[in-house]
Amino acid sequence: MTTAGPSTGSFPRLLMMAVLLGSPLPAPASAPPSSENAQPTVPCQVGYLEFEAVHRLEGVRAAVVQALGRGDPAALGFLSERLTELIGKDSARALAVLEWTAQSSEPELTLYMNALREAEAVREASIASRLLTLAETLPSPTRQARALEALETQHRFEPEVLERLTSLAKQDAPAPAVALHAVRTIGRVMENDFRRTGRFEPYMARLLEVAQHSTDANVRSLAVEMGTYPHVRWSGALVEGHAQLIA
Repeated sequence: MTTAGPSTGSFPRLLMMAVLLGSPLPAPASAPPSSENAQPTVPCQVGYLEFEAVHRLEGVRAAVVQALGRGDPAALGFLSERLTELIGKDSARALAVLEWTAQSSEPELTLYMNALREAEAVREASIASRLLTLAETLPSPTRQARALEALETQHRFEPEVLERLTSLAKQDAPAPAVALHAVRTIGRVMENDFRRTGRFEPYMARLLEVAQHSTDANVRSLAVEMGTYPHVRWSGALVEGHAQLIA
């Protein structure tokens, strides 16, 4: 019986890490790793985390810290994608990464939030709810903004979530970044929902509410801009609301 070689997708990944780590080019393994704890065959040069580390969640975290210390953007890009893969649909892993963010500063914070944003687990109710609560309660506007960005890949928002995001978007604050990100999050999830289901009215109504009532001109302008993204025909109250804005 002939042993199957690695898949066409796994060898380029090993090649990437060999280049990033300065290791010799790996020969195709007799079989690809079957789990996150599998031991790869590519060695690592002294001075960088062992290649095996990227096959475990905590290993990725340690590798990120080293790559940041080395100023290695190529390695950071790879590790962000790898972290997204390891999180996958697993809400427990997603919560673990969220815990990391509490002790992380930039740019490590953004890397973790971006990895979470692209993972399927971010759409689990417990994860989305946690992110929204962080966006509402964190003392740092930067951290609030990163939590809002991680919500942008949701497929839809329920009315209660839209109400909370609208409150964030309308709030008066010394730093308008949180309000701007709240508006953008509403707009991007509106686009996601529209593409999947054709639904846009609840989001558009909230964007018009922000455009009419926010005290910040930039926030009002962004709310109007985000409302133009789905190419749909408005009717009724939406048309009237928009007419009031441009009158």
